Amino acid sequence: MNTSLFENSEQKEFDYFAVNCGFEKIFNTSYSKAYALFSMILSDILKKSKHPLRILDIGCGDGWTAEFIAGANIGGTYLGIDTSEESIKKLNRRIPYERKLKVSGMVESAEWLVSPESSCEIRKILGGIPDIIICNTACHQIRKSYPYIYKIFAASGLSMNKDGILLVGDYYYPEDLSDDEMELDRIWIKNNTGQTPTPRSGFIPRTEMELVLKNAGFETEDVREVRANRAISIIYYLFRLKIRSW
Repeated sequence: MNTSLFENSEQKEFDYFAVNCGFEKIFNTSYSKAYALFSMILSDILKKSKHPLRILDIGCGDGWTAEFIAGANIGGTYLGIDTSEESIKKLNRRIPYERKLKVSGMVESAEWLVSPESSCEIRKILGGIPDIIICNTACHQIRKSYPYIYKIFAASGLSMNKDGILLVGDYYYPEDLSDDEMELDRIWIKNNTGQTPTPRSGFIPRTEMELVLKNAGFETEDVREVRANRAISIIYYLFRLKIRSW
């Protein structure tokens, strides 16, 4: 683990978030429409997948997705990675041991997935190759320190079940949104979540994400989007993908 990646003011903000608010306050509450869409698609995947499942969650936050999966009485193994040490501490405490889903968390950057040793480590922890890989509302954060997002997904595709599913969600500002309107959004986000909002240039628009995922070797089975909240204009998209067959 490269600890130098995490020694910055933004990481401290993330850790403060994990301790005092929980990341679910942002996504599940402030962006309830996005949470509803993600929950619906993930539930459908879990119901139709063969159990037990091996799940990798990139940018897992403090474990609310793991709790959602465990709450669905899903058996299997789950590995969440996140740069926030406080988030991983919460994740590791969050799921009772008696649940069918055995949960592990690692303090790591998404860039670690590109390294040669990551695939072996993931298989060791999960007990095999991942059946489902999730990366939800994390790409705009990942790109701040590692701009080559397609390499992360390409490496993930090589390490996952060939019949597996990749679920990728994130936000973006619509192109017709003026700078003044966007600034109102940013003020709303800061006031309601306490998080320093990402500028428009930091997000990956839906069309760009589609190209990123295609270049990484995936084909889209389904993509949907919703306005994240009536109070703001930001849009949430969610891709359901499979490895492209040649």
